[in-house]
Amino acid sequence: MTDHTTDQWKQTPLLQAVRDFLAARETSANRPLYCALSGGADSVAMACALRLLGLSFTAAHVNFHIRGEESERDERFVRDFCRRHDIPLRVRHFDTLNEAQTSGESLEMAARRLRYAWFSELDGPIFVAHHAEDQAETLLLRLLRGSGLRGLAAMRTVRADGVWRPWLKVRKAEILDFLNALGQAFVTDSSNADTQFRRNFVRHRVLPVLHTLNPRSVATLSETTERLQAALSVYEVGLAALDAECWLENGGDRAVIALAAVRRRGAAGREWLRERLSQRGFTAEVAVAVLSARSGALFEGRDVCAAVHGDRLLLQPAERAPLPAFDARSYSRPKDFVPARAADRITIDAAAVVGDLCIRRVAAGDRFAPFGMPKGTKLVSDYLTDRHRSVLEKQAAAVICDERGIVWLVGETVDRRVAVHRSTQTILDIRLLPPDREA
Repeated sequence: MTDHTTDQWKQTPLLQAVRDFLAARETSANRPLYCALSGGADSVAMACALRLLGLSFTAAHVNFHIRGEESERDERFVRDFCRRHDIPLRVRHFDTLNEAQTSGESLEMAARRLRYAWFSELDGPIFVAHHAEDQAETLLLRLLRGSGLRGLAAMRTVRADGVWRPWLKVRKAEILDFLNALGQAFVTDSSNADTQFRRNFVRHRVLPVLHTLNPRSVATLSETTERLQAALSVYEVGLAALDAECWLENGGDRAVIALAAVRRRGAAGREWLRERLSQRGFTAEVAVAVLSARSGALFEGRDVCAAVHGDRLLLQPAERAPLPAFDARSYSRPKDFVPARAADRITIDAAAVVGDLCIRRVAAGDRFAPFGMPKGTKLVSDYLTDRHRSVLEKQAAAVICDERGIVWLVGETVDRRVAVHRSTQTILDIRLLPPDREA
């Protein structure tokens, strides 16, 4: 890059876009800044623009080890560029092929995930040189994928994880002209010409056709994303307004949705449900199925289970909580004894217990004689159904047993044979222990 003064470039659209971007937000002088630097034209132009503006920043380069020697060439170029211009550099290496095979993603998606995961770990915002053509490609790809409003809003200028994109209105031709005027070299990723990749197909095949139909097609698509982003802001307000009506509980890992309220709101309610379930890893198809499902239906998301229970949808982690530990202590029955019947504690007749106690999940076919039922036994599953317990509660149900069978359906009731009666002399007090304690 040949020497140029900042004044020569003040009116350059690329520098002006960065200046306007920074002027619109408060930035601390002590806050570190980063620039994503792949070595390609766009990222090199961004690094040059930041230098010409006199900004101090650290370059961040990712070597995905996907393209063999070409990946190593890119890293060498970036290291040399940063050395010559006295730019601090951080480099991260990923075994992207292995990551993609493990996750089942495409190489492109795995690389993107790894890249942004690293960027989010940095201690300051990072400039990324996405431009107007990138934005147009993103919108078209998401249209083809059937994205909702959030996806169609495409790339934001500012992301919550600290990614800054001040050039979303800048054209690719302007970037190349800028580099040419500076006499600045860059590297070319040969895979960018491979139209087997969907984004490359859109870039090299679709955008030229759209340009033929409308020479302003890229600018028009960029303007469309701005309007969609504005519409998304209104959409968010609408979702928040429905939260109070449709959430019965929404705290921590567990939540409850009022399906009657969702249905009452018609299309708006269905969209609210789709959006809120999507945030928990469920597909749009699940949101549709939930509204027509019968009580007891169970849906599994990425990390969350959803169960229809009457007019409610219960959400909780897919991984069941571990069985609690418990403590059992015996003592002589006092004169003023009152049996304990709490969710985490019961008192029973110690003499009726045979052998050691253990805790386990309810198994299919488990039967017991619920306290209060004068004779016979009942399936535990039927007992829980009669108590209107949800399918998730049934899955999580536990029993404490002795050698003869169930002693306590935890949180519900004891078995008739171990209940305290008039002749009971010794009490066995069983308490569940908090998760951080062991017996």
